[in-house]
Amino acid sequence: MKSSETKKKCPYVERDISWMYFNQRILLEAARPEVPLLERLTFLGIYSNNLDEFFRVRVATLNRIIEYADKNIQKEQETATRTLKQISKLHNRFYEQFEKTFASIMEELKKETRTMIVYEAPHHLVATLEDLYGALGNRKITICRELTKKFESAFQTTFEEALAHYETEEPKGECVIVIAGKPVEEIREEEIRAWEEMPIEEHMEHYLSQGMDKKEAMKAVAKDRGISKRDVYQQLL
Repeated sequence: MKSSETKKKCPYVERDISWMYFNQRILLEAARPEVPLLERLTFLGIYSNNLDEFFRVRVATLNRIIEYADKNIQKEQETATRTLKQISKLHNRFYEQFEKTFASIMEELKKETRTMIVYEAPHHLVATLEDLYGALGNRKITICRELTKKFESAFQTTFEEALAHYETEEPKGECVIVIAGKPVEEIREEEIRAWEEMPIEEHMEHYLSQGMDKKEAMKAVAKDRGISKRDVYQQLL
């Protein structure tokens, strides 16, 4: 086989494009439901940090090549232009995956009752706090800086107070955000309110359609609504 034919059938993948696909593998790990929830969030952080460095170094280098006024590197400039277009196309595609995965994780975190720990770089801290506040509400948090180092500190606050604080103070140092889990009582209250919004007849039908007899269904409805079976019976009359 001629070398020209080999080149045509087996083209190499440009290194920056190969790197984009490599980083996507980290994003795919974050999307796997069998991976523990907070590890999925950590994978998103790794993906995002990698991408930041890639744009600061590699994409900036490609832009400098294109802008450099030298006719002797015209071929390199054409390659850089083509590569940037491919990077842009892949980035837009992967960004949609990132947003979808992030929204899924945040939805699951809303009902997490355990204390959560998130590691974050200072230049991402405010954006992360905003995202967590939007998803979790105004939870109690502690922001720890420079842990195990000479000037480590711990700032006990809430999402709202922390965001107000960083409007005037620039985040510095590697940060660890410790987030209070959602109280079990609050989750239970939300579940009761959700059931109460449903007509009790529809609530009963929900269990009857699953094969329960009337007595079992009435017991389940009473438990969901935090009332007695007698109250359920009276409301069904």
